[in-house]
Formats: sequence, structure tokens, C-alpha cells
Amino acid sequence: MQKLPITDKKKIAFFCILLLAAVVLGPIPREVIHIHNIHSIIYMIIIVGWGMSVRLRIIQADIRKLLCISAGFMLGLFMLRICRFSYFSDIDFFSVHLWYAYYIPMTAVPAFAFLAAIRIGESASGDKRDEINKLTVIVITLEIIISIAIMTNSIHQQMFILHDAQGDKYDRSWLYIVVFAWMLITGLAAFITIIEKCRISSVRKKWYIPVGFITLGLVLLVIYLICGGAPQIFDIKIYHLQEAFCFMFITGFESMIQIGLIPSNSGYGKLMEIIPADAKIQNLQDKTVFSSDYRADDASKTYRSRKEPISGGYIVWKEDITEISRLNKELEDTAHVIEDENELISHENKVRAERIGYETRNRLFDLIAGKTRKQAEEVYEIVNRCRKMIDEDMAENMSDSSEIHDGKQRTDIDIRSRQQELRKVAVLSAYIKRMGNLMLLESENHTIKTSELELAIRESFEYLSLSGKDCFLNQTHEKQIPAELAIISYELFETVIEASWPNFYSIGVTLDSNRRFSFKMEIDTEDEPLKFSWKKEKLESLNATLTTELEDGTFTAVISVVAL
Repeated sequence: MQKLPITDKKKIAFFCILLLAAVVLGPIPREVIHIHNIHSIIYMIIIVGWGMSVRLRIIQADIRKLLCISAGFMLGLFMLRICRFSYFSDIDFFSVHLWYAYYIPMTAVPAFAFLAAIRIGESASGDKRDEINKLTVIVITLEIIISIAIMTNSIHQQMFILHDAQGDKYDRSWLYIVVFAWMLITGLAAFITIIEKCRISSVRKKWYIPVGFITLGLVLLVIYLICGGAPQIFDIKIYHLQEAFCFMFITGFESMIQIGLIPSNSGYGKLMEIIPADAKIQNLQDKTVFSSDYRADDASKTYRSRKEPISGGYIVWKEDITEISRLNKELEDTAHVIEDENELISHENKVRAERIGYETRNRLFDLIAGKTRKQAEEVYEIVNRCRKMIDEDMAENMSDSSEIHDGKQRTDIDIRSRQQELRKVAVLSAYIKRMGNLMLLESENHTIKTSELELAIRESFEYLSLSGKDCFLNQTHEKQIPAELAIISYELFETVIEASWPNFYSIGVTLDSNRRFSFKMEIDTEDEPLKFSWKKEKLESLNATLTTELEDGTFTAVISVVAL
């Protein structure tokens, strides 16, 4: 058997001395020692001390709580006895009901012992937790029902049949058997459950130790029942019901804790002897209480000192972190490699983004060039034609500056025609510029403001005004419209102007964005510059329609949106 530490031996000896004092002082009349209930007070001190030791030793929180509750019920049992005989002995009602109340802690202690037993080895979130909680509710409910039945005995007389007001003379009824059976079943179930949950064979072999103490307590209770009260020798009461009951459960619990059936935080000395680690346990003053024989002094390894608080002190140990250090070094090297790779990837992404940007801009410029190719070619032709005419004039002037060549000399009509063509170049250039701007806005956003279309038309009007054209622009409201709708409206505007050039004198444009959107232009011309089927499919994709009309020398074209 495992030897007890010196400190444990001292505590057990102290409690044994207190128990012996309570047994010796119990039969002595209070008039002799002049202290009322001295033996009950000693028993209460023993119960309180045992409960405090349980609170310090038991590891599992819910088991610790239930055992402390059991100690509280045992303490209450002695308090009930003191109250009955010291304060309410002359009041029959209170005296009898305090006697009934004895059986509440006597039934509760084995019930809570059983609840503690079924929790041994079970985690707070284990698979069996729901079953344990349900069983707990059932046990507590039955305990409450039994307690109510006990306390209402004066009404139904099914536990004790009283023959006097004080309850000195009574007979036991069937409910007493039920209460006794409940105590016996829950207590026996608690012990069997604790034995079954123990997985250490060397500990299970010591089952006879708690059985011996429990049997001794049962024998004392049986003797008490046979005698019909406290057994006497020479008219001196040896013990009472409370002492026998609490002796059985305290010694039973304590013996199971000592041999290891109920897990506790004892046995540090044995643990430190076999633990393969450089560890020690210190008290709150940093004095070493337990120390292992193993020493971590391998120069080829890396160690780290750890210190964590425990109840009453600290646990200090050296932890081998050689493998952790190696892994940290590998992680550090890997992190540098990843950092370099990330930098390379970031640079590649930047280059890729720039390339994609260039490709996108090139595609956009190609689209703009394709959209304005006709106007750009016409500008090129006009500029080359005008340059050729200027070169011819300069050559003629250099060959004979004094002689007037009537046949070769440019007339005023030719000059005006050249000026008119250059004005058309300005109009075409304005269109190329503004169409490119609208397409750039489209690449950034699918919708644009009608003010952008207005600016494009106003710039075209500026150059048309230089050609002597009367221009009129009216915009009712500003609104966000699809960029494609603005582009096709401006394209319609340019197409009509080029088809009517130069034989028109006035042009007007109205942008109506009050409700939906409509683009209306009017130009004075004798010929119809545009057919109603112009870009019909494109307009239908934009939910727009084109209507044209030529009446009294005025051509009208309107783009209206069906739904915006």
C-alpha cells in the first residue's frame, strides 16, 4: 500500500483526536463540562474541516461541488439536532418537525454521493453529459418528493405513527421503509459506480478498505435501529443516529479518496519520482516541496523554463524545445523565401497589370480609330489637297512674279472653297476629338451625364459657326444615360452634318432629359441626309427608336428612348 506523506498523517491524526474527543465527551452530562452540545460542535468542526480538505484536493469541479454539498447536508444534520434539543425542546410542533427534518440530509447525502459518482471521469462536454444531466434531474426530483413526504408526516402519518405530541413513542410505517430503501439504493449505487469507473486495477483491488468503513457505519446504524434509539451502557448513550450516519459517509468518502477511487490532486511525491521531466513543485514562498530526479542537462538540446500557478504554489519545469527551435528556424527560412517569392510575384503582377493596361488602351484606341476612320481619312485628303494647292501657288509665284497669268491664277472662288474645306477639317477634327472622349468615358463607366454630350455638340457648333452656320442648342435637364446612347446620338449628329455639308445654313439640337431621354436635331436641307433605318439594330438594343422627317426644306431626326 502507498505510504501516506507526513503532512497527511498529521491531518488524519488530528481528525482522529477530534473524533475521539467527541466520542468521549458525548456521554458526559452537560452539567459536568458546562458547555452545551460540545460533542456536536466537535463533530461539526470535523465535517467543516473535511469539507475544506475536499475542496482543496478534488480535481474535477462538479464532483468537488457535490461532495461539498454533501458535507453541508451533514453539517445541517447536527445543526438540526442542536436546534431541536437546545432551543425547541419545549415546543412540540417544532420539536417533531425538526426530528422529521433529520431525514432530509440523511436521504440527500447518499443521493448527492451517487450524482458525484456518475460524474467521475466525465468531461464537462462529453457525449454522456446529456444523460448525466437527465439522471441528475430525476434524482433531485425524487429527493424533493421524498423530502416533502417526510415533512408532511403530521398530515398523513405514513412514515411515523405518533403516540404522543413529542414523538417519543411512535411506530414506523411503510414510508419509512421507502425512505430507508432510497438511502440504501443510492448509497450502494454510488459505491458500485465508483468501483466500475476506476480503470486502475491496483486501486480496484483495495475496494475492501472503503467497504470496511461503510460496513462499520452500517453496523452502528443497525444497532441504533434495533435498540430503538441510541444504544446505552450503564444508562449512558454511546452514540446517536447523526454520528453513525456521518461516520459512515465521511470515512467511506475519505478512504475512496485516499486509495484513488475518487480522483484527487494528492500523490505528488510518487508522481515526481516517476515523471521523466526536470520539474519541481514550489510553495508560495518559492521553496521547493517536491522535485523530480530527472535533470535536463543535454548540451545538444535547447530548453525553456516554464512556471505555472497551481493551488498553494507553482509547478516549475524545463521544456525541451529543440524540435520547436528547429521548426521555427525552418519557418523563418521559409518565410524569407516566401517573402522573396511574394516580391517577385508582386513585381510580375505589376508588370502584368501594366501590360494589360497598355493592351486595353491599345484596344480602346483601335476602337476610337475605327469609329473615326472615315473622318480622319477625309481630313487627311483635304489637308493634302490644300497643301498641294498652296505648293502650286508658291511655285507659280516664284517662276514669274511680275507677269500675271490669268489662266493659272486662283480666283476668289477657289480661295473661298479652300477656306470652306479647312473649316470642314475643323468640324471633323472636333468630332474625332469629342468622339474619342466619349468612348474613353464609356470604358470607365457604362453611364455618363448628358452634359458630356452637350459639351461635344457645343464644340462642334463653335467650328460650324466659323463656317457661317447658325447653331442652336437646348438642354432641358441633366441626367445619367447609357454611354452608348450618347455616342450614337453624337454619331447621328455628325452623320447628318457631313451628308448636308456645305449646303445648309442653320442647325438646332434639343436634348430633352426631363423624363426619359430624347435627342432631336433640325437642319435646313432639300435632300434627306439620313434614312429611318440608320443603325436600327443598334438603336433597338438600346431600347431606342429613330424617326426622321423632311418637310418644307427642314430635316428632322429624333432619337427617343422607350425605357431608360
